[in-house]
Amino acid sequence: MQKYIPTNKFKVILFFTHGMSIDQWSKIGVLEREIAIYKKLIEKGVEVSFLTYGNHKDNEYKKELGDIKILCNVYNLPTRLYEILIPLLHFKSFINSNIFKTNQMNGSYRSMVISKIFNKPLICRMGYLFSDFQMRRKGKHSQSYLNASKLENKIFQNSKFNIVTTDLIKSQILKKNKNLNKENFFVIPNYVDTNLFKPSKSQDKNKRFDVLFIGRIAKQKNIDSLLYAITKLKIKAHIVGSGIMKNSLRNKYNSKRIKWSENIPNIKLFKVYRSSRIFVLPSFYEGHPKTLIEAMSCGNAVIGANSPGIKEIINDEINGVLCNTDSYSIMKKIKYLMKNPDKIKAFGIRAREDAVRMYSLKNIAESEFDLYKKTIS
Repeated sequence: MQKYIPTNKFKVILFFTHGMSIDQWSKIGVLEREIAIYKKLIEKGVEVSFLTYGNHKDNEYKKELGDIKILCNVYNLPTRLYEILIPLLHFKSFINSNIFKTNQMNGSYRSMVISKIFNKPLICRMGYLFSDFQMRRKGKHSQSYLNASKLENKIFQNSKFNIVTTDLIKSQILKKNKNLNKENFFVIPNYVDTNLFKPSKSQDKNKRFDVLFIGRIAKQKNIDSLLYAITKLKIKAHIVGSGIMKNSLRNKYNSKRIKWSENIPNIKLFKVYRSSRIFVLPSFYEGHPKTLIEAMSCGNAVIGANSPGIKEIINDEINGVLCNTDSYSIMKKIKYLMKNPDKIKAFGIRAREDAVRMYSLKNIAESEFDLYKKTIS
C-alpha cells in the first residue's frame, strides 16, 4: 500500500498495551499521568489518537482527553475478533496518520503488523525490558522468557526507532542483539509533572509519616524486608498500593504505626509524598520507576535498593541513599537518615533539582517531539 501523508503535521497513533483501555487507566488511577505528555505534544501541533482495547466506555472520557482522539472497540466485539478487524475498523485513521507508536512491548506485535500493512513508520516504546522481567519472574529457560525475547527481536528489527527509559536497558538490548543498529535506540526517561509534584511551602509541618512506599504489593518490590525494618525501628509508615501479597503482609505486620492504603489516583499522590519524610523503594529490580522520580520531585529524601533501574537514578549520598535488599541494610539506612535531619533536607533538595533537570514533563515532551521529526524526515 502506498504511503500517504496528507500534511507535514505529525499525526500519531498510540497503540495501547494489549488488553488495556482508557477506562482501566482511570480505574487504576493513572489516566492523568499517562495522557499528560500527549497533551503537551498537542500544544506543539501534534495530532494524537489512542487505539485502545476498550469498548464504548472509553468514549466517555472525551472530556478528560480533550483533543486526543479515541479509537476503540465500539461494537464490543470479542477481543480476538477485534484484533483481527482493527485495520478495517480504523482504516481511515491509519491512512491519515504518519507515525505509529507502541506504549509497551506487550501488545506491540499487532502494531508492527498494522504498520507494515499501511506502510507507516513504527516507534516502539518500552518502560522496561519485557524479556528481562520475564526472566526474573519465570526463569531464563521458561517459555515466557523465550517468547518475550523472540517478540523483542522481531519488533526491534521492524521498528524505525525504539524508545527505552534508561541507558542500562539500551545496553542490555544491544548486548543481547548484536545485529541491531544502536542509532535506532533513543533513551527518553519516564517523566514527572514537576509543577504538580513539588515540595510544599510548609515542607516540615505536614510530615505525618517517617517512611512511605507506593507501588504494587508484590514479590518484586521486596515489601517484606521493608516492613520488617519498619517494625523494628518503631517508626510511622504509609504503605500505598494493592497486590496479591497485601493481605498476608498486613496480617504479618499488624501495627498501629503502619497505615495501609489502596491505590490513590496519580493526580492526588503529590499530597501523599508531601506527608512523609523518606520514600523507600527496596525492589529487587525495576525499569525506570515513576514513583521514585515523583518522590524526588516532591523533595523527599529517597532510599532505594542498589538494584537495576534504581541505582541508575539514585546517586548515593548525593540525591539519596542506596541500600542492599536485606532488611538489616534497609533498617540501617532509614535509621541513618532519621538521626540526620540535615541529610534528609539536603538529599531532598538535590533530588528535586535532579527531577526537574532530567525528568520534567516539559523536557521529556521536547525529546519525544524531536524524535517525531526524525521519524518522518
